[in-house]
Amino acid sequence: MRKISLGEFPFYWRVAESGFDELPIRLPFSFGVQESLPYLVRRQFDQSDLDILRAMYCLDSNVGYLQESNSLGMAYARDLLRKITTLRHSSASAFSKHPTPRVLEIGCGGAVVLRSLASDHISCVGIDPSPIAIQAVQGTEIELISDFFPNQLNGQRFDFIFNADVLEHVEDPLDFLRVCGDHLVDDGLLLVSVPDCTRSIRIGDVSMALHQHLSYFDVESLKRVFREAGFADVSVEQAEYGGSLYAVGKKPRSRHDNEDPIGNHEQILDQFFQRASSSVSLLETLVKNALHSQMSVGMYVPLRALPYLGRDAELRELVSSIRMFDDTPMWRGKRIQQGLSRIEDFSQLIQNPVDHLFVMSLTFGEIIARKVASSLGSAVQIEELEALIS
Repeated sequence: MRKISLGEFPFYWRVAESGFDELPIRLPFSFGVQESLPYLVRRQFDQSDLDILRAMYCLDSNVGYLQESNSLGMAYARDLLRKITTLRHSSASAFSKHPTPRVLEIGCGGAVVLRSLASDHISCVGIDPSPIAIQAVQGTEIELISDFFPNQLNGQRFDFIFNADVLEHVEDPLDFLRVCGDHLVDDGLLLVSVPDCTRSIRIGDVSMALHQHLSYFDVESLKRVFREAGFADVSVEQAEYGGSLYAVGKKPRSRHDNEDPIGNHEQILDQFFQRASSSVSLLETLVKNALHSQMSVGMYVPLRALPYLGRDAELRELVSSIRMFDDTPMWRGKRIQQGLSRIEDFSQLIQNPVDHLFVMSLTFGEIIARKVASSLGSAVQIEELEALIS
């Protein structure tokens, strides 16, 4: 059966010292597939879930990584700018041919990418309902539409549309891409950046789960949804930094029929759900055994840990005793949700080690585990997620 429940785990929508009571503390989560897109891993959701997420997007939350205050997010932004610059100078498209192209960013958040583009003779428009976006464009020539896409665009068309970490949040990714195409000129380009879930889907890793992410793309499913939306010259590649995928498609001048990409997603999805159930059971057992042995337990990259801790009733109660570690400077001393430990950084781990450390990132796990081991040696038992479940 292509479904797995992760129970209820903490709902991340901001990192702060307090003030979480505007939204639920925990939400249920299940992975499944969408009947109309059976190759796509999907979060199971209903209208009440969508209402909660819509309320979150209108708050002064910090789920968007592309903000100047987030050093990790800025590294992603620099790589996105590199990709956009390459497209402007090398793609055979309206974006590269127009001397002063019109550009739209959907979900512009902190507008760090738009501000850079606006300084290079590009007419920039951003659309985002968050107060963060209003603050970010002050003092610039960027036009901001404080709303959800495509509201208030009134049929405007652009030479280039891009969005980073947006497609996985939308209810209907296929319809979203088609509407993006409606707002492109002929030969206009669409660039989408999403978390790369290829490895997680292959090995049955549920750490990719976030309540606000409704779709989980691998290389083939992202390519296929672009093609089904009618885009031509579709390409999908891994970003040079972090764990993202870049998909690019061009709006054709006439109807464009695409053949399906090669790939056996039926088997891949079956294996994901089988392996995911085993992965969750394994992590539940390891964490509970460590806690029952009176060991101090830590989780490095806590957002990746929480999906493993919501199915078991005992672990839901014990999660408050687990120390949380992350290298994002703006997160130090804050909480992901009330009832969870304050986030500590690497230096605090070294000063006050835990007995048992679970490193939960596939993208940066090896780097983190290596630096902890080089500083603490055998003083801490290190478990790296990918080594455990792959």
